[in-house]
Amino acid sequence: YTIPASGWYQINASDLNSTSNSTVIIGIDKNGSEISSSRSKSATSGTNIEADISDILPLTKWDEIVITGRTDNSSSMSTGTTVNAFSIVRIK
Repeated sequence: YTIPASGWYQINASDLNSTSNSTVIIGIDKNGSEISSSRSKSATSGTNIEADISDILPLTKWDEIVITGRTDNSSSMSTGTTVNAFSIVRIK
């Protein structure tokens, strides 16, 4: 997502993953560098795990925002829109 105007933005994102016994990390990248991240740990085999992130950040026009997801055991993350969400709102 490319920021259309400078200001403060609230960014929310989530990923639901069925990776067992692992840590799921979801992050916010700005212009190619991670600026915020959140981790969720799966407690048992066969359970779904949701990683969520929410942050309020000062951003500049033309900044590029990318939501990233990864696990600590190299398994793939879910990419469908039925289990993922992303929102960004200029608040100031």
